[in-house]
Amino acid sequence: MDQRSGTPNAWEVETNVEFLQVHVLRFLSKEDGQGLVEYALIIALIAIAVIAVFPGLSSALKNVFTNITNEVGGGGS
Repeated sequence: MDQRSGTPNAWEVETNVEFLQVHVLRFLSKEDGQGLVEYALIIALIAIAVIAVFPGLSSALKNVFTNITNEVGGGGS
């Protein structure tokens, strides 16, 4: 790092980029998240089945998901 300006030199930038590339590629090659996605899909299918079987629950579930969306900050209004 340049002592005067506090900015990294070209070698440090290249080293950091290589470090990030290695870790991103390692992360993308892992299949650990596959199980999580499968469980999420199963839960979504169960929720759809429950909504189809019990129409009265659809408004309650809609309210729950609306509240979650608003709490997370993704509300459209």
